Amino acid sequence: EFLAQKDTRIAKMPRDLAKIASKISSTIVPIYVSIRNDWVLNPLILATSMEQHGIRIPVKCLHLAGGEPMKGPDLKEDGRLIRFYATIEDKLIVPLLGRILHVSLDEDTNLFPEDQQLKTANNAQLLQFGLRPETIYFNPNGLQQIFEKEEIGSFMAKRPSNAITGAE
Repeated sequence: EFLAQKDTRIAKMPRDLAKIASKISSTIVPIYVSIRNDWVLNPLILATSMEQHGIRIPVKCLHLAGGEPMKGPDLKEDGRLIRFYATIEDKLIVPLLGRILHVSLDEDTNLFPEDQQLKTANNAQLLQFGLRPETIYFNPNGLQQIFEKEEIGSFMAKRPSNAITGAE
């Protein structure tokens, strides 16, 4: 029965949105931060890191998960997976994953060699960093009601992990 519901809900989402959402939600985006200068994780850092890998999303469409934003440099956080969200056409919330990577202009101080290949995460990796699998949220009526009530991160955290769309 769940599979039938899943197929019905996905059918309501326009094909182009489903394709975009599926592509960007299935990868871990390297989030490049300075190893030498202070920083606070924000949507601009996320957008810049995504653009370096060919994914262009406006800064205003990127949202951090709830809680205090990560600050650095903090080498204990290097390699950590983080959750953030993209909103698309005011109808879709796409859960995204990023990996914090400290970098420097000096190649000798970079902790990880730069790998241009975008990776995917498995459930064990998510659990290691206190994350859970999340699915795309689609509401054909728009996201305005969510924005009026709460932050995207707290809204998504309350959803069941197997929910597909706004038809929950």
